Amino acid sequence: MSRFNFADIYRSAGVSPGREIISRRLEVFDRVRSKLNSKMVIDMIRFYFGLTVSSGAEWFREAFEENDASFSMHQNEREIAILSACLLTAALEDGKASACLALLTTAAAGNRMPLVHPELVSYARQALYEKSINSRPTKVESLMPASTQKRKAIGEVGVLNPGPSLQEASASARSTSNQTRKLFEDLAWQVKYLREEVEILWWHIGGWSRLLEKPFSELDDALAATMAGLDLADLTQSPVGPAAAPAILHRTIGAGRKTVAEKITIMAAVDAFPRDAFARLELGEKLARLPDICPILTAFLKASDVGESPAWHNTFKNAAKLEPQAIFGPLDMATQVFRERLLLSRLD
Repeated sequence: MSRFNFADIYRSAGVSPGREIISRRLEVFDRVRSKLNSKMVIDMIRFYFGLTVSSGAEWFREAFEENDASFSMHQNEREIAILSACLLTAALEDGKASACLALLTTAAAGNRMPLVHPELVSYARQALYEKSINSRPTKVESLMPASTQKRKAIGEVGVLNPGPSLQEASASARSTSNQTRKLFEDLAWQVKYLREEVEILWWHIGGWSRLLEKPFSELDDALAATMAGLDLADLTQSPVGPAAAPAILHRTIGAGRKTVAEKITIMAAVDAFPRDAFARLELGEKLARLPDICPILTAFLKASDVGESPAWHNTFKNAAKLEPQAIFGPLDMATQVFRERLLLSRLD
């Protein structure tokens, strides 16, 4: 791990287990790191933030108990958060998009604080930005013909060297075929990203909510922010979206307005949403399993299921572990919804 080591994070969390325990934990770390999947990442994010972890997280206890029979999940919340932070850091360094997105959506723009090592949230933000930059295609390599045995000109004795053998010709054909396939794969990626950029550009210029079929400038500030985030996520084809997503959202939600509210709430966004439009959100079954990971979309889901304010408030608080009155800046709200929607679309 390049950002820090176990000893550093244990020390920063005020826990001193001793060199032998740290050594045992490190032995488990490498085994678990190679097997991380999206469900394991979500479990660890909940451990990291001190949220309730649903059944099925026995993999965590079993992994560390195998190497240390004294390891316990009971009344050991802080060390479990430390170990989760270490493994999540590894997931970020391994380029797992779900880890980047889920860490940021669970943090909810600072409305939740982790139990230990809060720097990891900033690291996730930087890792997401770098992944956004690195995932964009740069250029398409020119297709070079496969090298073949050069024929020599007729020599002084007038004898022409023989051409390539059948084996050489076959190898040359395979090489050319592989190069051609690589070229078309690169071109396909270029077209995909170009299409994404063009669609996002025209959407931004139009300033039109695709879901509500209204100009953003006519929507309540909180509703405009959430709908902009939703639209941009649905237009995104790349794994984590364009690096300029926050800038695009900032310009989109501010266009055509003299002023934009400095602070908005989840409740304000949900209450401004038309009751007859909830079916258009297409929130899906995944969201029901991730209410604390994707809190803003969960608020829309609960309002759709339960009814208008204040009917949905308690159900939302119990599921998302967040208050309906949680405060966001407009850009934070739009970015939060953008990331929640992206995360849900990319999880298994």
